[in-house]
Amino acid sequence: MKTTKLQLKLSIQAPISVLLLVVFGTIVSAQTTAPKPISKDGLMKAVQIGGLSSQELSGLISSMGVDFRLSDEERDGLLKSGLERTVVDAIVANYHMPEPPKPTAAELEAAKVLQLSNGGPLTQEELTNHLKTGVAPAILEQVVEKRGISFSVTGDTAKSVENAGGNRSLLGVLILKQPAAVVVQEVKPQQPVQQAAAIPAPLAAVPVTNSVPKAKSIEQATLLKREELNYPLLARKEKIAGSVRCEVFIDERGLVSKVKTVSGHPVLAAAAEESIRRWKYNPAKLDGKSVSSSTLVEVNFKPVLN
Repeated sequence: MKTTKLQLKLSIQAPISVLLLVVFGTIVSAQTTAPKPISKDGLMKAVQIGGLSSQELSGLISSMGVDFRLSDEERDGLLKSGLERTVVDAIVANYHMPEPPKPTAAELEAAKVLQLSNGGPLTQEELTNHLKTGVAPAILEQVVEKRGISFSVTGDTAKSVENAGGNRSLLGVLILKQPAAVVVQEVKPQQPVQQAAAIPAPLAAVPVTNSVPKAKSIEQATLLKREELNYPLLARKEKIAGSVRCEVFIDERGLVSKVKTVSGHPVLAAAAEESIRRWKYNPAKLDGKSVSSSTLVEVNFKPVLN
């Protein structure tokens, strides 16, 4: 094996630690707990430089390992080139399989989405359980996009999801992916609902009927002031339209004390409730005395036709 002046200088003058830094890219010391296995290229450089004895080189290979396997042809070639058999045997005996690269955050997220994407529409219990076990809302947004949900989003549902760790972004996806069909609650016989006449306007709100305790003299509550309804931007964007039926509770002053949605799309229902709470009534009267009462109101959301 030919030796250049530079190789000879390194062989004679360079400390082993410096030689290792040049050849292997690392220094074995008391502070090094897990040095990387020696590469084939690094080993060949060490052999060419010749700054380590066969015993030293075998010891380093035994302590650090190598990240490659020798074929029979390569082993015979190293022996023929003059490399000691002890070094070759150390290479063969100390192969360390390289560790696979750690997955990135994006890869981990994609794997979790894939894991949770099998199955039918998510139930509310499944969703909240995933949140409680630490699944990120961003991951569940993608799962909901793929699987959909089997429940409607109400105020109680939204509160449950937020308490479990959900955020507004996830709630927005839930609203868009909820079942299209809305279950209409049955109206009690003593509160018959009459269909309101169509009003040629983008948004119409019509009191339907009232109910107060029976008495000799009864005056139903009458609407005095109605706030303008706002068509939710999300509903416009997704072309959501239809009727929302609400039960409105009116106190003896004619103020709305409570609004309860009976049926209708949750996005529209929220807008209807917000407006109705600001309405003003002439209170119902029982034998001439103002009393609290309730009435059913149907709010019609109609898209504006250009």
